[in-house]
Amino acid sequence: MREKFLIDPMLAGKGSVPGFGGTINSHIANPLVDLPIPMDEIPDVDAVIVTHIHPDHWDDAAIKLVPKDMLIFCARREICRTNKGEGFNSVRTLGEKTIFDDITLIKTPGRHGGDAQVLGYEPIIMDKKDVYGAYKAAPGATIIASHMESVNHAMLSRKELREFINEKGMTQRVLVPEDGANPAFSNGIHVDVC
Repeated sequence: MREKFLIDPMLAGKGSVPGFGGTINSHIANPLVDLPIPMDEIPDVDAVIVTHIHPDHWDDAAIKLVPKDMLIFCARREICRTNKGEGFNSVRTLGEKTIFDDITLIKTPGRHGGDAQVLGYEPIIMDKKDVYGAYKAAPGATIIASHMESVNHAMLSRKELREFINEKGMTQRVLVPEDGANPAFSNGIHVDVC
């Protein structure tokens, strides 16, 4: 059986959260899309991974919907403290390598950089060139581009990224799933791309 993870859940209804101030398109409410599956099916996972607690990665709707006994892996200790304060009772900090059942979760350092636009700053999320860099740096990994076309500050479209992936010959290892798709892979990297 394959384990299922819910990564950085933003579960608010379409247009129910004001646009992020100071970003490009801040006048547009988030999220930009409806949830692709019914809300009651979302918690049917083995664990949740929370990389950080910005509202487009861990929102009030997720805090209410995710069962309080769900295993939550946090990227940093301070996120775990926040999750425990929200009433979650099975919270673990991800180490450099964390074993969960028969899966090894490997935490890699990340930084903002790319095509999400915050006014007055460099882009803050990975762009096409960053995806290509990850592709070259991890030749045995499958890369899953996520966080696309769902928030007001995202500028890179799936269509544009897919064209770039085709152009660079990366189609075997870089996935750009549609909303609600459940890409199966055995050795993957989850990347935020906007």
